[in-house]
Amino acid sequence: MKKIQAKSPCCEVKVSRFGERRRQCRKCGKTWRIRRKKRGRKKNRVTKDFVLKYFNRLLPSFYGVEKYQGKSSDILEYRLKQSRDFFISHTKWPRIPRGPLIAIADATMKTIASKMYVVYIILVRPINGTLAVSLVPRIESGTESYDGWKRSFDAIPRGVGKRIEALVSDSHRGLVFNARRKKWKVQRCNFHLLKNLSVRRSVRSTRGNKEIGRKIMALATVILTTRDRQKLAQAINELEEIGWMSKRGSLGAVISSFLRYLDEYRTYITHPKLKLPRTNNTAESFISGLEKLCAHARGFRTKSSFEKWLEAYMKHRQSIACNPSQQPN
Repeated sequence: MKKIQAKSPCCEVKVSRFGERRRQCRKCGKTWRIRRKKRGRKKNRVTKDFVLKYFNRLLPSFYGVEKYQGKSSDILEYRLKQSRDFFISHTKWPRIPRGPLIAIADATMKTIASKMYVVYIILVRPINGTLAVSLVPRIESGTESYDGWKRSFDAIPRGVGKRIEALVSDSHRGLVFNARRKKWKVQRCNFHLLKNLSVRRSVRSTRGNKEIGRKIMALATVILTTRDRQKLAQAINELEEIGWMSKRGSLGAVISSFLRYLDEYRTYITHPKLKLPRTNNTAESFISGLEKLCAHARGFRTKSSFEKWLEAYMKHRQSIACNPSQQPN
């Protein structure tokens, strides 16, 4: 409501409007503001845009950069931290899908202030879906271990953990044993197995053992993909014989371990309703994006800084493609 009878504080006479916020005394001509402006410099309006540009590589790393677009690196770094904190506080964690789930897990190591840390990352995907979302990660000092994965799995919300039916991972003992403890089905990564075999017996033409290497890879591929029991038994016998005859103990150990846990490499075949992927490439790809962010930032000075950037990265990523493996004929 307008105050049509307002008087000037100086001369107690009628006032005139002198713009939107200023008023003028009709007698002495003095002006004043009806809403006083806050003293000091204007604060920058904090938004998500600055940190999103950084994620998309539209802004450079500020370490070692003296000036960018006419501003010092210290100012830009401060604005980036403000934008990151605003993004974290105004962005929710991705919503967990409904229904039965499968988990894809992996860990990555980071050195911060000359101390080693391990990040335990668990992704979940609905059985009938193709997008996986990340759970809240766990960061601990030291290296990847059984106890670390036990604490990570126990920290999964109870309503989510009850709906997980299978775990896709590499063959780390901590992952496999804790999955069995939770009574989840285990799908071991086929890619990691083939890589371990190729390291022991290369198929490259520069190696003298390329023929045996090609035979091992062909037999392993048949064992991992065939549904014909006769072909499977024959390939197992031939690969087992190669392991016995091998002079290198490492190759024999890899083959022996493969055949001992063969059922866990073929879970995607024996349980087609779960629509499992054959590899944990989803987690590897997720970690690869985090590694690129760390390289762009040129490392982190403190653990708390790394935790904030990790949370911002996961909230920015939201989901990642996780397609089921095509079932062999």
